[in-house]
Amino acid sequence: MVSPNIRRMTKKRLGEILLAEGILTNLQLEQALAVQKTSSRMLGEILVEMKVVSEKDIAESLCTQFSCPYVSTEQYFVSGDVASLIPIEVMRKYLLVPVDKFSNILTIAVAGALSEEVVQEIQRLTGCDIHVFVSTMSDIRSTIERLEKQSKRSSEEDKSVSEVTPKRRRAPVKGEEEIPEGETEEAGSEE
Repeated sequence: MVSPNIRRMTKKRLGEILLAEGILTNLQLEQALAVQKTSSRMLGEILVEMKVVSEKDIAESLCTQFSCPYVSTEQYFVSGDVASLIPIEVMRKYLLVPVDKFSNILTIAVAGALSEEVVQEIQRLTGCDIHVFVSTMSDIRSTIERLEKQSKRSSEEDKSVSEVTPKRRRAPVKGEEEIPEGETEEAGSEE
């Protein structure tokens, strides 16, 4: 089931909300929509690149559009367990990051609109119900980079721990031959 907080709360689209707020002109919107037709980028990303709106303007408009709260992902420490629920490639593809998990509810922050199909994909990946917050693109991208570094560090630490695990001799178990002198077995081995 799709979280109720990701359903569009207003029939207005992002461009219409920005126009209504007086942040954007019709000409600027038309120019951005023309660029969007020839690219796979999101409208908000194009408008920010054109320097006609700020990332915060886009985030606030998405909050209005989807009635979702705003969160700065830079203010959160995302645990390795939560971060590992969604692959980095998926985070990059949809510009989203996991923020927190409580029981079976995963809170994610997004930098754009999510379709129901994407939310269902995240639900399948994680086995969690999804609660959506909105953040800026730069916050999401820097958080993805931070999580990727955190993941690599953790993998390197795991690898170095396994490389330095001491080898030991153990006494033979009844019915088993003794390990010859000079030979060892991996610590924790059950063979």
